[in-house]
Amino acid sequence: MANRTRTNRRASAPKVVHQVEYEKQQLQQHTRLLRVIEPYFGKGCATVGEAVLAAAQDHGIDATGRDTEELVPLVLAAAETGRRPA
Repeated sequence: MANRTRTNRRASAPKVVHQVEYEKQQLQQHTRLLRVIEPYFGKGCATVGEAVLAAAQDHGIDATGRDTEELVPLVLAAAETGRRPA
C-alpha cells in the first residue's frame, strides 16, 4: 500500500510542474500584450478588446471576422517583429 501511495504522488508531480509553467507563460504573454496596448488606453480605448483592435488596425492587421483572442497573437507577433504601427 505504501508503494502505491508513493507512486501516485510521483505521477501527479508533472501535472503540477506543467500547470506552473503554463501559468508563467500566460503571465509573460499578458505582460507583453499590456506593453503593446498600453498607449491605446489614453487614446479613447476603454477596454482591452478596444485597445487590441486599435493596435491591430495600426499594425495593418485585418480584424474583419476576428475576435480579440484571435487578434492578440497577431498583434504580439507584429509588435515583436518590429513592425511599427501605421
